[in-house]
Amino acid sequence: MEPAAIEVTGHRRQKRGRKPLDSHLPREIVRHELPESERVCAHDGTALIEIGVDISEQLDIIPQQVRVIQHQRVKYARAGPGNLDTLLSEVSVLM
Repeated sequence: MEPAAIEVTGHRRQKRGRKPLDSHLPREIVRHELPESERVCAHDGTALIEIGVDISEQLDIIPQQVRVIQHQRVKYARAGPGNLDTLLSEVSVLM
């Protein structure tokens, strides 16, 4: 007596890959293009046109930064020959 044939379904594996980076993170776009002089077909010399863009993202983590914020307050005086009298007004910055 021959055993009954059992049909086994194939196993599909999930695609692996990195999850997309969070959309709220600020992005700096670096566009890599050929110079205008190199956008020519090597076979017949016709101009090449842009047909799409491949996008890859790289996470750039910057440790705590120290920077100087320079507040420049503009000073004003009366204009006139020899008139550098007292300061009329000064723009103040709310901090």
